[in-house]
This record gives sequence, structure tokens and C-alpha cells, in this order.
Amino acid sequence: MDTLLGNQSRLRQPWCEVRGSDAVVSATWTHRDLDIVESLALRTRLLTLKQIARLWWPASARGDFLARRRLRRIAGAGLVDKVRINIHPILELEGPVFSWQPGDPSPACEKIAYQVQKRWTQPAKPTSVYLASRLTRSLFASFGGKSVEPVQATHDIHVGQMYVWYRENQPQNAKHWVGEDALPKAGYEVKDPDAFLIDESGVTDCLLEFAGKYSAKRIEAFHAHSTERQVRYELW
Repeated sequence: MDTLLGNQSRLRQPWCEVRGSDAVVSATWTHRDLDIVESLALRTRLLTLKQIARLWWPASARGDFLARRRLRRIAGAGLVDKVRINIHPILELEGPVFSWQPGDPSPACEKIAYQVQKRWTQPAKPTSVYLASRLTRSLFASFGGKSVEPVQATHDIHVGQMYVWYRENQPQNAKHWVGEDALPKAGYEVKDPDAFLIDESGVTDCLLEFAGKYSAKRIEAFHAHSTERQVRYELW
């Protein structure tokens, strides 16, 4: 957990201490700006304009306009990138499809697989998404990559929707949310969870995974990985 704790320490530095970009250093940044950029670097890979407006301008009827204007400034400083890509319309997630903790019975993988597969009913459509720039990934020591592929983007934007749900419904737990790009990859051919809940001492409390269109076999493999670590998990 040294990498994570080092990142969190870096986030608390004033932005004026960050070197490497004149646009970043000379600008005046708000805590909201920092929160948006940090979220894209270390919490979730992608967010749409509406997700950003929903989280950071929740009380404003002009949230989309205000978010777009601010993101244009943040992007102009080279801190976020905006790309347009075909993704499935975002599902309105209302909570985990399945939760497990040590001592619970094994999941009914076939039933869960059917439940997560039947929800994809609409065609993909062009959607603008925001992601951390190369500069931001460097500043925050993020392990994320630059490429955005349609299938992965649909998955990642729903991890973003999970993050939205946590910030709105469990704000205290959301503070402990750590995206997979904030940590080194677990190993060759090892599926890292999409996110973790990690406490201040660096102990992983929960594994978070968006199940997408997972098969029963894939759900079973994720369960086996979690039971081996003896850590509770949520499938969304």
C-alpha cells in the first residue's frame, strides 16, 4: 500500500508545488478542480459530462453548462482529455447485484450471470467522455493507460457510475475508494478488481467489480480470487 499512501500524500500538496506545466502552475485551481482531476487519475478512468455535473454541481440547474465550462479550462491546461466514443447508454445502477463476505455461501453464478446479461438492451451511441491526461497520470503516479476502446469504455464508464453511486449514497466509504489504476497490477494474467475500499492503514476492506456481461464462469473465477484473499466483495 506504499504507492497508494504516497499518492494520497501527493494529493494534499498545494497545486503551486506541482512542476512540469506552466499552465498548471500559473492557473488558480479550486478544490473542486482538484477533486475532479484526482478522481479521473486515481478513482475511475472515465466520466461523462453529466456524471461530472451530477457529482460536482448537484444543486445547480445549470450543472451541465457549468461543468462543461470548467472542464474546458481544465482540459486547456492539459490535465484532462476529452474523447468521443461509442458506448452503451449508462445503466442507472441502484446498488450491487450481489455482495459476499467471508462466511457467506458461494454465489449462484448462473443466476447472477443471467441477471447482468439481460440488462443490455440498447445500441451503443457516440458519447463524449473525460479521462486523465498523460500529464495528470504522471503527476499522480497513475498506472492507467491512454487508449480508450469501445468495449472497455462501456465497462469503465459504468465503474464511473458505481463511483457516482458511492459518492451520493455512501460518502464516507467513497473517501476510501481506490481505482485499479492507483495501484500496480497484481500480476501476469491476474484480473485486478475495478476498485477497492482501502482504509487509512492500507487494509483492503472490499473489492468492487462491475460485472458487465460476465459469464457464470467469469463470476466464479472472481469469487475464487476473493475467497483466496478472504476479502468481501460487491458485483455490480
